[in-house]
Formats: sequence, C-alpha cells, structure tokens
Amino acid sequence: FGGEPQNVLLVGHSAGGASVHLQMLREDFGQLARAAFSFSGNALDPWVIQKGARGRAFELGRNVGCESAEDSTSLKKCLKSKPASELVTAVRKFLIFSYVPFAPFSPVLEPSDAPDAIITQDPRDVIKSGKFGQVPWAVSYVTEDGGYNAALL
Repeated sequence: FGGEPQNVLLVGHSAGGASVHLQMLREDFGQLARAAFSFSGNALDPWVIQKGARGRAFELGRNVGCESAEDSTSLKKCLKSKPASELVTAVRKFLIFSYVPFAPFSPVLEPSDAPDAIITQDPRDVIKSGKFGQVPWAVSYVTEDGGYNAALL
C-alpha cells in the first residue's frame, strides 16, 4: 500500500486484539512489526486458548457425516470433502445462542516440534519467561464489550 515495511504497527480488536498479542509472544515478533495495539482482547483472556479442540473437531465431524473417522488424518480428509455451506451450518450447532461462543474454534497450544508452530506454550508462561517480542504495545478495553450479546437476551 505504499507504506514503510520497516515501520509496521499490528492492530486488532477483540479476537483480533488477542491474535495481535499471541503473535507478539513469538521471540521473532520484532522482525515482523515495530509495535502493536490490542483493543479489547489479549492472549490472557479466558476464551483465547481452546481446551478440548480435538474432541470438538470430531464432534463437528459427526455433525456432517464423518462418524467413521478414527484419527485426525481421516477426519481432515472427510471434512475437506464437505461443502463449506454444510460445515458452516454444522458449526452453528456449537452456539449456545446467537453468536455465543463467538468463535466455536479458537487457537490451541501446538507441539513445539510441529512444523510452523506459533503457540507452543501457555501465554502466561511465555510472559513470565520474558522471551517474546520486545516491542511497544498499547492495550485498551471496551467497557461494554459483550453488550451486543446481552441485548439479544
């Protein structure tokens, strides 16, 4: 866009703000951006790192006719054979009510030996270790975050 590649500011709101923070927790983040801003979302929010994602993925598989999948490889193959519209409809079954949870699937902790792994440790542990991108970071929050969902009740 005609910007300055050596002067990148990464910005995100809500889940995007959490994503910004997660990316900052990489030691090499300073090579990607010079600063970051998280609006109303960070890596320590309780909804950011998903627990039980594998089980949820198999539940999604059952919802779209992949009951015979016995392992992640066969589940992936079956899910890839389904039309996107069918997957979107099935994901809605995870919602408690309209848009909650906002993201039925979210980031998970990856094995440290996984190719191209990004999140290999709990964010709290990374922060305590001090081994993350040391760049300026601005953080804010929205006082009425979630008000939209509450209004739907």
